[in-house]
Amino acid sequence: MNIRLSNVLKIFTYLSIAISIVLIFIMVLKGSVYTHFPYKYNSIESFLYSNYILHFNFTSILFVPIIIIILAPLARVMLSILEYIYEKNIKFVFITLIVFSLLIISLFLIS
Repeated sequence: MNIRLSNVLKIFTYLSIAISIVLIFIMVLKGSVYTHFPYKYNSIESFLYSNYILHFNFTSILFVPIIIIILAPLARVMLSILEYIYEKNIKFVFITLIVFSLLIISLFLIS
């Protein structure tokens, strides 16, 4: 189980790094290394529901690697829930569900 969990974290980290490198390369090709962030996001929810990402605003796209890194612990906890369900360990399923719900609440409700 630990090998699978560490592989999930590695995949999220490598994916975030790859997207960051591509975005930095695009910034350099655009001719501007400095990017102005005129929009302030108070929470991830306001970032996800903003209209700027739908219009392919480049400054909004720069937040994608950050969101991938934030989602890595959520994926790890979700995978733990599935592993405990497979092992039929009900006690740890409930404990991990509590941890998962606390992570979701802290991620979306606390700004």
